Amino acid sequence: MGSVSIIIPALNEERSLGRTLRCLSILSPAAREVIVVDGGSTDQTLAVAEQFDVRLIEADQPGRSRQMNTGAKVATGDYLCFLHADTLVPDDLVSLIETTLADPAIACGGFISLMTGPQQTRWLTSLHNCAKTYYAPLIPNSR
Repeated sequence: MGSVSIIIPALNEERSLGRTLRCLSILSPAAREVIVVDGGSTDQTLAVAEQFDVRLIEADQPGRSRQMNTGAKVATGDYLCFLHADTLVPDDLVSLIETTLADPAIACGGFISLMTGPQQTRWLTSLHNCAKTYYAPLIPNSR
């Protein structure tokens, strides 16, 4: 099995980052490392991250892709898992990643997101995110 590095690009995420990092702190098995790459937060994001056993990096330039690339360059795991700062994952995330990517026919993976707001689950947005996995490749110049 390989090892998993979790990379979180963050910008002004003081409200949600702590919950995500608490969730990651109880993974079984644990990730090899959790890397938070800050893009120049002006709130308490850095202070929140410093409360956890994570590698905290301040990006030279803001921008999600630059932050992700910065984290990927310093990661030491065999597999890279990129998360949003407000993502909650299952306790067995590391096992799921290692087991899935151990199959040589599989090169990458992703999550089906359940989007929630302060008061309710956003079912239509969640359904759209799930469906676009299948229809987006059919649209020219889509991501």
